[in-house]
Amino acid sequence: MKQFIAKFDSQIQGTLSGFDRVVFRGSLRRLTHPQGMKMYLIRNGLLCKQYQDHVKKVSQDLKDASLEPFRRQQLPIEFIRDPKADKDQIARAHADKLGIREGNVCALTCLELTPTFQHEKTTMAVRYRPTLMIYHYQIDPEMGWVNARIQTWFPFYIHLCMNGREWLARRMDRQGLRYSRQGNCFPWIEDLPGAQRLFDEQLQVNWTERLQPFAERLNPLHAEIFQKFDAEYYWSAFQCEWASDILFRPGALHRLEPLLLRHGLL
Repeated sequence: MKQFIAKFDSQIQGTLSGFDRVVFRGSLRRLTHPQGMKMYLIRNGLLCKQYQDHVKKVSQDLKDASLEPFRRQQLPIEFIRDPKADKDQIARAHADKLGIREGNVCALTCLELTPTFQHEKTTMAVRYRPTLMIYHYQIDPEMGWVNARIQTWFPFYIHLCMNGREWLARRMDRQGLRYSRQGNCFPWIEDLPGAQRLFDEQLQVNWTERLQPFAERLNPLHAEIFQKFDAEYYWSAFQCEWASDILFRPGALHRLEPLLLRHGLL
């Protein structure tokens, strides 16, 4: 990329680089292995053979508590049966229909294959099985369009997906920096160096602090479930994309595009 920019430097107005799509993963590390799950049961005075009944009750309570804000606001709650359905598209359709510009949009649930536990005599083992997933779709004042999901069976993994360009657009709005946007692209930005400085602020965010409220909304019963067994979420970048946008001077790309496309194809 640096060589490309250096080669066409005279025909480029500026560049913009930063995280694009990022998926954060929240893990309760004390519960990601069989011994951790067994210790949780011991602390709660439960036998391994009681795990199944216990997790069914906890899962139902978690589901009810997680969906309660959407019921209270009379927002859509929908169970998605088709595994190929585009949940993001469904959620955006709800947002457009309801005219939502900020806050909760909808909650979608579905069954997905996830790692959980199963008791085997006097011990626990990790097993993959279909479990209920809850997706919260919302428009966050700082991060924009966000979806966060939680599996309702132990060990309650969380995944949160954000769009880096959406985050940047919100920062530029607050700074009064003008721009035009098409989808996930900025064809024009009033001050590219200024936008890059705002983009670089992503690297300084305390993401552990920023993501915790999402975990609390997904599982309002966390403190109650783990009152006898401390377990806090550890956040990691499960998936991340770093993207660079290059803004060419007017007319330059008209000449270069067919050459670059031909070179890329061949």
